[in-house]
Amino acid sequence: MSNDTNYELYRINQRLKGSLLAQEDIKVFLNENIFISRIGTIKEFDSNTQKGIVLLKEYEGLAIHTCNIASVNYFLKTGDEVILLQSSINIFNTDDNNYFDQNYYYILRPVDLSKQKIEVKAGKVAIRSSDPIEISTSLANLKESFKQIVSTLEEVVDALFNLKVIGQAEIDPTFRVFYVNKIRYSLERIMPLVNNTLK
Repeated sequence: MSNDTNYELYRINQRLKGSLLAQEDIKVFLNENIFISRIGTIKEFDSNTQKGIVLLKEYEGLAIHTCNIASVNYFLKTGDEVILLQSSINIFNTDDNNYFDQNYYYILRPVDLSKQKIEVKAGKVAIRSSDPIEISTSLANLKESFKQIVSTLEEVVDALFNLKVIGQAEIDPTFRVFYVNKIRYSLERIMPLVNNTLK
């Protein structure tokens, strides 16, 4: 927020001094519309409790006890940079009503998510996207894995279709055709779904 905006809010507050209702409205506005954050560097972090100690760049040597308040667990290590929410409210101690001369900092997320291991503790996880979703590691890509499975099944289908029995044994040709067609139909349904869902 700019200095001009700060000054205007200060002037409005001064003009409305004495009106508790108006001042309360200003506090609600500030609370709902202003987000104060800081960048911190992890000094220590316990991935089990999601609590740790961060260092603030602008305050050299200042170590602050904090915890992750995101809905996912992070596995942070020393030196990782995190985005911190700055608040005057201690959300973990309802008896702490000193809102004026203390600041608390809570971890929202790492600055760089590309190298993070993230754990979601939930009975059900839903991923919705209007674009294809890419799920891959340095070793494998989920879409390619599906394609390899389908390719292997197609080889099985071809083998069944070209099955020849030599000798006295007999096989009902309708049995072979029925199952070959059934598997082929299933494969034809799977591949468009894989292509549309995964990147």
